[in-house]
Amino acid sequence: MDSRDRPRAAHGRSGGRGPAPPRWAAVLFDLDGTLLDIDGEGFLDAYVEALTDWWAPPDAAAFRHAVMAASVPIFAAHPGRTNGDVFRIHLADHLGLAAPAVADRMRGFHREALPRLRYPARPAAGARRCVRRCLEFGLRVAVATAPIYMPEVIELRLRWAGLAGMPWDLVTHSEVMCSCKPHKAYFAEAAARLGLRPEACVMVGDDPLQDGPARDAGMAVLLRGSAEGAGWTSLSEVGAALARGGP
Repeated sequence: MDSRDRPRAAHGRSGGRGPAPPRWAAVLFDLDGTLLDIDGEGFLDAYVEALTDWWAPPDAAAFRHAVMAASVPIFAAHPGRTNGDVFRIHLADHLGLAAPAVADRMRGFHREALPRLRYPARPAAGARRCVRRCLEFGLRVAVATAPIYMPEVIELRLRWAGLAGMPWDLVTHSEVMCSCKPHKAYFAEAAARLGLRPEACVMVGDDPLQDGPARDAGMAVLLRGSAEGAGWTSLSEVGAALARGGP
């Protein structure tokens, strides 16, 4: 990303004037339930329904089943092959089509129909300010969402979150990632794509089961929300914790 889009880093000075520089180099933000208030499972259902309507298969129920079945292998180990490639290969197999033909159809859906998709969602309170605060401290910032969608879907939801145009250092989507939450490999891969060791990163999320395993990779974890294990109720509190370098 263009560094000119970033706020000037505001590291603290000696003598106790201003906050001390954070101890991490990068903050990885979950999207659904963290930066964006949305029912992620409900959105997935709406996405698959929209894809089915656009594709217009002869058997809609069988097509929906094929899409969901083709998504399952994404969560298994497949080093060196992106999640998107894995999905398209398996969907092609379920539909009896060639993988390139499926890829063309998926691109057509994202180009023609996805912009019309509507689903209840709103920016999480304090999300933009929290990200901007990280940028002001010179931290790298990443959208560490489950990489089961193509980049256009992530971009759509970032617009809903009021975060379009942010200078993200990494957005994890199906076309770049070769692993998926909640596996440790996903967090290690995300850190590597940032050029960092996991210990230099902190994962900010809302789900102990999906985001908590970042600890297994060596990352610190800050959870917001009401789930068990969450330490903060708002992103404003998370931003304050990041500013002081920890809980």
